[in-house]
Amino acid sequence: MYKDSTRWAIPFQAQVLVTLLDRQLRPQTAPVRLVERSIYSCRYCFVENMHSDGHISVPDYKELDEIFDWAFTKKAGPIDLIVYLRASPTTCLDRVRRRNRAGEDSIPLAYLQSLHERHEAWLMQGRFGPLPAPILSHPYTGAEI
Repeated sequence: MYKDSTRWAIPFQAQVLVTLLDRQLRPQTAPVRLVERSIYSCRYCFVENMHSDGHISVPDYKELDEIFDWAFTKKAGPIDLIVYLRASPTTCLDRVRRRNRAGEDSIPLAYLQSLHERHEAWLMQGRFGPLPAPILSHPYTGAEI
């Protein structure tokens, strides 16, 4: 994915959306459901980033936008709270390197900086309008959670 983002941008984002929707639509068996990524962060951070970097064409971007709008309005259930751990891009890169996952060895710091800016624009600056839930923001310095 990271080595040929233009080739894999659309199939990867489609798979992420399906996976996240599947998880969100499963019956809830506990009083709290905590997810690492949501369809909202997928759309407003990752899709925006790929489009801005030229990996998604304007027509494909518009099509993805319609698909995400459908998911937001027809499929995604309500969420109660967004927890935003505001980690610096260098802290994120350190965590990526430490976990040593296959395929993540080529993630550049610039990519993480761009994603950080997207998260800030979405969650802290309200660039995409009202959030789907209240936000709890907390600085994250790298300590284990």
